[in-house]
Amino acid sequence: MWKSIRTRQTIRNIVREEFGAAAAALPKQSPEAALLTRASTQWLRHTRGANLAAAGADAPVVARAMRYSSTRTAKAFAEIDFFDIARLADAE
Repeated sequence: MWKSIRTRQTIRNIVREEFGAAAAALPKQSPEAALLTRASTQWLRHTRGANLAAAGADAPVVARAMRYSSTRTAKAFAEIDFFDIARLADAE
């Protein structure tokens, strides 16, 4: 059943529920399941930036897509992926 989306919090909750369901389908002790239980809309956003960079998009294009005012941050996406972001978030 589709949920009505009226706030960012609703989107966050939907993402958390879906990633939680994906994690539940994996073996409980797998590292991927542990990462998926902590997935967030921010991870999706950063994964999009990383995918743009991996596809060869220039830093200014990535910066615009990510709504960054500087290309310096966008350049970092050329070197990280979804699980790298998850590991960084886990380290905080």
